[in-house]
Amino acid sequence: MDITNKLIVLKLNANWMPIGTCTVKQAVIDMMGGVDGKPNSLALDIEYERNSDGEWDFDNPIYMNPVDWKTWEKIKVREYDLVIHSSKLAIRAPIVLIAVNYNKVPIKRPRPTKDAIMKRDNLHCQYSGRKLTRKEADIDHVIPVSKGGKNTFSNMVVCDIAINRMKADKFAHDVGLKLIKIPQEPSPVPISTTINEMRHPTWGPFMITKKKAE
Repeated sequence: MDITNKLIVLKLNANWMPIGTCTVKQAVIDMMGGVDGKPNSLALDIEYERNSDGEWDFDNPIYMNPVDWKTWEKIKVREYDLVIHSSKLAIRAPIVLIAVNYNKVPIKRPRPTKDAIMKRDNLHCQYSGRKLTRKEADIDHVIPVSKGGKNTFSNMVVCDIAINRMKADKFAHDVGLKLIKIPQEPSPVPISTTINEMRHPTWGPFMITKKKAE
């Protein structure tokens, strides 16, 4: 199986905080690049022991050592490693990468999707205040699209389907409705808090929340 284009590499900044993901191919390119012979990224050589059940204890590494590509291509491939195959070599695939020249944490600004609006409003109808199920919930444009309303956080709210049908393309005050609160855009968050799906067991020690990939 070719793993070079699989999005299974966790990228960390120089302070070892998650800043994104990339493919194995992109990780190798980062390790081999750089200026004045200094690579942009190093891969973490992480060693584990077996737990009492005989399974590898990925949550408690024995040591973690950042290495460059020349060192990496010579290290031992273990039974639990993913492997990059060439015509003559089998090289351990880098799974955790450190961007040694970058110490910032990117900020992610949420997009006004249906799921994001429902999460912001906690599935409460913004006209009646009633807690809804997802089947009962719809998205209403405060300023109707037919009157120039945009798909923005400040113009979209959770609304009971029945109320939304009644409101149609009118303004709320035209049909006797009033917003409980003025809709606002959620605050941007560090991208490290949004990486919560573990695509490989070795990501575990670096993640704030852990949800295994299905």
